[in-house]
Amino acid sequence: MEGPLKVLLARLKESRDGQLPSTQSFPPLDVEQIARALAVDSRGAENGRVSLPGAQDTQPDSVELDILAEIEKRYRKALEEYRTELATYETRIRDAAASSDFRVEIESAGQNALADFQAFAINNRNHLVVVQAEARGSHDEYQQFRARNALVRLPRLVSDPARALRWIVIAIVFLLESILNGMFFAEGSQAGLVGGVLQAAVLSLLNLGGAVLFATYGLPALLHRRIGVKLMGALMLIAYVAWWFALNLLIAHFRDAYVANAGNVQMDALWAHIVSHPFSLADAKSWMLCVMGMGLSLGTMISAAGLDDVYWGYGELGRRHARTAQRYAHEQEAGLIAIQQRRDDATEDMRQIIQELRRREYDRQLAVNGRARLHREFCVYVDHLAVSYERLVVRYREQNKCQRGSGEPPEFFKTRPARPAFLHVYELEQLPGSDDQVRVVAVDRMEHFIQAVNAEFASSVKQYDTTHAFAEPAVDANAT
Repeated sequence: MEGPLKVLLARLKESRDGQLPSTQSFPPLDVEQIARALAVDSRGAENGRVSLPGAQDTQPDSVELDILAEIEKRYRKALEEYRTELATYETRIRDAAASSDFRVEIESAGQNALADFQAFAINNRNHLVVVQAEARGSHDEYQQFRARNALVRLPRLVSDPARALRWIVIAIVFLLESILNGMFFAEGSQAGLVGGVLQAAVLSLLNLGGAVLFATYGLPALLHRRIGVKLMGALMLIAYVAWWFALNLLIAHFRDAYVANAGNVQMDALWAHIVSHPFSLADAKSWMLCVMGMGLSLGTMISAAGLDDVYWGYGELGRRHARTAQRYAHEQEAGLIAIQQRRDDATEDMRQIIQELRRREYDRQLAVNGRARLHREFCVYVDHLAVSYERLVVRYREQNKCQRGSGEPPEFFKTRPARPAFLHVYELEQLPGSDDQVRVVAVDRMEHFIQAVNAEFASSVKQYDTTHAFAEPAVDANAT
């Protein structure tokens, strides 16, 4: 549906003819050509030899009537063209004239355009309310969490590609430890390297799995602000260190027994040896296996700790806050672009209306000048027809008198030919002038509405400013 400005602009343009009509030209008559066509000379000489018209005649003969008919024919044709062109000019003048009704239409279109923009801006802001409320709620939750836990720093947000990369590193470490453990266990395995790797994979899973579990749950609990959670984290740390040390030491003892007994390990004998001699290993490679397992477990724990923020719940809350803030920013940007586009469309239509108003005034002046010029040229042409008629009649009479004998020409030959009665020009009627004040007021009102729409846009933009609503609250600098 077209807006009021579009409708008004289309109406202003629809009266435009595309171009001004060309200046009508009335070419002068070729008197010699007309004289030949009517045989003025020969007919004048022939009538003179027979003394026609007679001395007593008072009316022109057929030759002078033929000349009169030819001039009248030229006059009628020119008059028709003159009236056609005159009507065209007068139509343009009437179309370009501004009336008081037009001023009302301009005012109505401008008011409607302003109201449409206001309604669009309000609807746009209402659409943003839901997203804004969600973003504000997330922001309040985020700030309360930071204040409650005395967090000064921002959360460490790990992107999905970075998290995937860390999981790949952990998987590589798992495969690497499984292969290395398998190589150590291959010496005592009847299945060779393949059998050693399969057994070592289970031990690697236990070793690295404990590191991942501690990095995911134990380390965040250990760094938590609440004492109860810290104590739980400390217990997890003790459990992880015990698991980390005991498991790798057990793997080393298991390898000793595995190699010594060709893969046949008795669990009671293994346990008795661990209890009685926990740090006594027969093979240096078993010590290497123990140290390597401890190092890979620590590396895995460090890598797993980077999967998220180390403070419990801070990373997930930070991601949720970032997502809602990003969504709100996107909706806000889209809304601003929409109202800016609506503002630009409205002001551009108004500027085109102003240009059309000024163009119509220019066209009206051109049409007024063209109408006056057309009338002057027609008057000159009518006078030219009168002169041409006189020249042709005088020429006929001269030839007639030269060929006469003793007979006298008629009395009217001695007077100047009278101007034909039909060769007259009507007075150019005065058309009602354009109400320039109406046009000036219409342009002023359009400029006023342009300023009003821009002011409304500026007011709407301020309502999109959320700097104060989402400002960071002050955090105690002495907090940990």
